[in-house]
Amino acid sequence: DWTQVPTEGYNLLPHYFWVWGEQTYQHITSSWSTHHQSHQVIVGGNVWLSKWVEKWDNYHPAQDALPFYEQLKQAPTRILLSAQPMHPIFADFVFEAIQQAPKDWLWLFRLHPVYRHMRDELVPILAKHNIPNYEIDFATTEPLYALLQNVDNHLTNFSSVAYEALQFGVPSIVMGEEARSLYD
Repeated sequence: DWTQVPTEGYNLLPHYFWVWGEQTYQHITSSWSTHHQSHQVIVGGNVWLSKWVEKWDNYHPAQDALPFYEQLKQAPTRILLSAQPMHPIFADFVFEAIQQAPKDWLWLFRLHPVYRHMRDELVPILAKHNIPNYEIDFATTEPLYALLQNVDNHLTNFSSVAYEALQFGVPSIVMGEEARSLYD
């Protein structure tokens, strides 16, 4: 919502915004009242994402992550939950739904990279709800695209991982007012 961009632009904004798609381009430029040369939006896509979607196979997990990937293969249903840095991390109804789901489903909680310390907050919540079939550490540290190649569904409050999941054919469930305004 940069509605009053000066002709010479803002010093603190980049000259070029590389965005993944037309929707983001529209989101950024829709509030600009005038065209200016200072800040350009380039729709260039996500080359890294394209490599992974095309089954780029140069990723080899570290030795300590191999049991995690084996666990993913064995679980009949794997659900990735992308957390945002917010409180609560997820609404209580999410944990209640997990309690009611089949016990052999695997729930992968991926913490926001800036808020990995929230693990210490999440583990007691899972214990309180008596949820044993989850993984946090590798779900947070392994590459997102490696996870998306190995999950069946994605759940988030409003993370942009929902866009990336679509590229892997993984359906996303988004919740809350932020999701409504972002993904309407």
